[in-house]
Amino acid sequence: MAIQNGQGEISFSDQDINKAKRADCPIRSLKKGVNVRKILLATYCLLCLNACSDKPYAFEGTYHLTEGEQCTLDVNAEKDDAPVMEIIAHGQGKSKFYVAKIPVGAAMGLPTSSNGNSSPTEKNELNFSFSQEGKTGFFGGKPSIDMTVTVVPHESKKDFIWLKKWDATATHNGMIKHLSLLQEMQKGDAKASDKGICLSKKV
Repeated sequence: MAIQNGQGEISFSDQDINKAKRADCPIRSLKKGVNVRKILLATYCLLCLNACSDKPYAFEGTYHLTEGEQCTLDVNAEKDDAPVMEIIAHGQGKSKFYVAKIPVGAAMGLPTSSNGNSSPTEKNELNFSFSQEGKTGFFGGKPSIDMTVTVVPHESKKDFIWLKKWDATATHNGMIKHLSLLQEMQKGDAKASDKGICLSKKV
């Protein structure tokens, strides 16, 4: 479909028109034959194609552990169980970014707050980095730890995300140890999927 707007021709493919219809763009309410109405039609469609597109996933929230591929909630879990992860949003729109906290990390001697800011990638993933300075001491000291965490929205369940990566590197007295905390959770009590561990947002 092509529309003259006085300065040139505006063209819309069948795919554009169908997308506008699915987005409930009110294109059917405008009658044909009136040039002004055609210009309004073009404007409405452009607005619908831009404003009615899929919204970015809102990662912010407090997330708890679930079980398996179906992300089953543990009915026996206490309501006040410590969350696995908390994601906090700052800013709005294109300037929106996220930071993360992992409260359960404190019990394992891991850093609990992410460094800097994280924005979704083209694959809609959030990648967080964590670090903790080590301490040297005559009787052992404390290792320095660098940690990376990756989460991605669940492909079909609202308010669920996949924890698909949780790696840590510990350095102490010249020795380096790499550990996948995600794999350790999968070996333990956490019933995981091949996609990772499913976390449920507390709403």
